Amino acid sequence: MRREPIPKPGEEFVAPPGGAVWWIKRDMRLADNEALTRAVAEHSLVLPVFLHEPTLLAQAETSAMHWDAWTQALAELRRRVRRAGAEILVGWGEAVESFEAIRAVFPFTHIYAHEEIGGAFTFQRDRAVRAWCRRRGVTVIERPQSSVQRGGVDRDRMGELWRSRIVAPPALPEVAAIPLTSELRTWAATTPTAPPQAEVIGWRRPSEWQNVNESSAWATLDSFLEQRGRGYSGGISSPNTAFESGSRLSVHLAWGTLSLRQAYQATQARLRELERDPAAHDATRWRRSLRSFLARLHWRDHFIQRLETEPEMEFRPLHPAYDALEAEDDPELLERWRRGLTGFPLVDAVMRCLATTGFCNFRMRAMAVSVACHALRLDWRTIHPHLAGVFRDYEPGIHFSQLQMQAGVVGINTIRSYNPFKQALDHDPDARFITRWIPELRDLPAERIHSFDQDPPRSSETTYPPPVVDHRTRTRAWVERLYQLRSTPEAEAIAVEVWRRHGSRRSPHPRPRSKSRRPSAAGSSPTQPRRPSRRAARPDDPRQGRLFSAGRSTPEESD
Repeated sequence: MRREPIPKPGEEFVAPPGGAVWWIKRDMRLADNEALTRAVAEHSLVLPVFLHEPTLLAQAETSAMHWDAWTQALAELRRRVRRAGAEILVGWGEAVESFEAIRAVFPFTHIYAHEEIGGAFTFQRDRAVRAWCRRRGVTVIERPQSSVQRGGVDRDRMGELWRSRIVAPPALPEVAAIPLTSELRTWAATTPTAPPQAEVIGWRRPSEWQNVNESSAWATLDSFLEQRGRGYSGGISSPNTAFESGSRLSVHLAWGTLSLRQAYQATQARLRELERDPAAHDATRWRRSLRSFLARLHWRDHFIQRLETEPEMEFRPLHPAYDALEAEDDPELLERWRRGLTGFPLVDAVMRCLATTGFCNFRMRAMAVSVACHALRLDWRTIHPHLAGVFRDYEPGIHFSQLQMQAGVVGINTIRSYNPFKQALDHDPDARFITRWIPELRDLPAERIHSFDQDPPRSSETTYPPPVVDHRTRTRAWVERLYQLRSTPEAEAIAVEVWRRHGSRRSPHPRPRSKSRRPSAAGSSPTQPRRPSRRAARPDDPRQGRLFSAGRSTPEESD
């Protein structure tokens, strides 16, 4: 039997004409919410609406972690909205049919929403809603949450957008009152919501999952700026310290329980406090860490802009030369990688950690992708759904940008290939992280675990498997293939256009330089990207962290 997504109230109910809908998506907050603020300022009736969309829930990348983030954030938001005098109508159904049903009861004239930078489904969904609105004479007003420019942007203007949207305008105050009649409040409150969570996607909420709501967002931000953030610079590379030293704001930025502008401006305020009191404990270290965090907030928009500018990057590499790259996509290797049974201890620990907690620091995520694509030779599109599902902070723009960058198919960046044994020695020397997530190895000393690339584990020692492939040999050959595809004159010419559309420019918050050094002009003009030198690398060294010169390191986003 087909279920009606939004039931009608009794015949005696008559809704007043006009009014607006605030369509809640990834903006689960009342403070610094431009869409809501404008709706309340311009209309005498505003109905907040959140939709559980069956097709969105059925997407391959949607997981129980995402469903839980929605429902947890929504639960607190609903309490806050009630204190503001309104009620959220939580519907179950596709967007167009749901709005049609809502409008039959509440004849709204406007829909206010934020500009969502999502994957193909949400992109097409939003287009369908706009088409429906045109047919019904409904005005759609979308407001940005970041410096990402709808439809693409001249990369030379991104700094200007950042300053005009994030730096200059103060964050908006919390909306204290949302106008809605008592009849509409009652109707919204009594509308049946989605079916029990367990019936949808096997929902559960382990204690290891980070809380996602507006209160938790501010508590996390406060603890980072007042206590944990001192160790950010230098502490976010190791999986042992990143859970504490990292900001842990990525999940809140992803689901909109905190805005980018709120995070940026609160951090700037904390920096000003430190500058007024330079003698404060560890003030120099604090300033270095917080400036590093601010730079990564800017880089976050840089990567999301790529998906907005080129939505097709969800399905094909940014550089078309890599269309010719054929991955092996061995299903057994894919399953071993997913389950954390590749025989590369640090990779397996990361995959098990992600499956349990939904979080790991950027460097470890990058390593897991690098090994999957270069050593196991899995296509980045093949590993996308699983990784998206175990990232509680799943942000499509960052996700696809980083998948392609770590796979080496962007065509304008130095190709990085992480050696998992070298990374383990550098960032988990005592194997504390590894043995936490791989109990099969707890009886072995760290030195033995770190030697598995040269002396694989024996069945008499542990049930943990030996490496499934020769990492060094397979990775070296694959990276050579990547460079071959990008080294033709035609590919190099295309790389110039890729850089023009997607390459980074100078950050509006560059790292302070020593007065004794003159700023370098390298990378500040749109010159043709050159193939990086390999002379600095030592590919014959099995402990080499990367097979080729790393160049400028990739920022750890908002770890």
